[in-house]
Amino acid sequence: MRVFYWNAQGLAKDGARAKLKELYHLHKPDVICIAEPKVFCTTRFVRSSILDDFSEDVITNEVVGEKGNIWVLWRNSLARPGILSSSKQAITLNFDGDWITAVHASCDPVARRTLCQQLGLGFVSVPWLVLGDVNCILRLDEKKGGSSILSIFMNEFRSWTSDNGLVEADSIGKKYTWYAFDSPRPARAPFRIQKMWLDHPSFMQLVQDNRNLPFYGAPPFVFSGKLKRLKEVLKHWNRTVFGDVQFRLKQAELRLKSENDLLDLDLTDEFQFTKVADAQKEVDEVRTDFAVMLKLKSRVT
Repeated sequence: MRVFYWNAQGLAKDGARAKLKELYHLHKPDVICIAEPKVFCTTRFVRSSILDDFSEDVITNEVVGEKGNIWVLWRNSLARPGILSSSKQAITLNFDGDWITAVHASCDPVARRTLCQQLGLGFVSVPWLVLGDVNCILRLDEKKGGSSILSIFMNEFRSWTSDNGLVEADSIGKKYTWYAFDSPRPARAPFRIQKMWLDHPSFMQLVQDNRNLPFYGAPPFVFSGKLKRLKEVLKHWNRTVFGDVQFRLKQAELRLKSENDLLDLDLTDEFQFTKVADAQKEVDEVRTDFAVMLKLKSRVT
């Protein structure tokens, strides 16, 4: 049984759902654990996002009036798992004798202690997989940058791992999978009219049509509102008409891989961390553009 865990940081984004399907086809998991979906687990939303051969019956730690921060999905070929425990920080399920715990631990070390108490197996001996974000480390070399972690918390984590007979799985891929470095690039690039737009036969008509659309409110707000709407329309139009988004996405992903490879050569290079963060941001932005383009094409079709 293949189990996959992903921190989506918001499933409502087009780019996130496109990435989920990409990861699904790449890794072909039987069970998928999603952290930070940031949406309510409604039947309508699940059906719009569900993967091929996966059950619509999602298990989540959602409570009334509060979004869950962990979802667990499984293939239709598997029976619905039994819920052994569920809390704000973890869900433990029984898949026909195999226990799987999806963790999204609190940043508060005191709250994490309650998580350790919840997940203690005691004298029970079963196949058990624990995966996710525990917000702690076993060794100092597992973390770079940000606030330091006290040795007492690392010792507690190591003791809990040992007491429950857990063995750290061998890791593959990049040394660091999450970065907290500020990017020197501006959050939003300024909007500019491109000269090539003026030569396109549909450009002027597009501008004219959107200028004539009604917009209600006080005159200053009407003008700014119309201008903002026109900018967004032109951005989407430019991406659809001029931008080969699929090619841009491939190039952005290749750049990210290249920057990650360079980082692996020297994990102490602070500037390279920033370049990796920039490359990841570009991939996320282009992936969102690609998802929007596919949605627009599907509507036309």
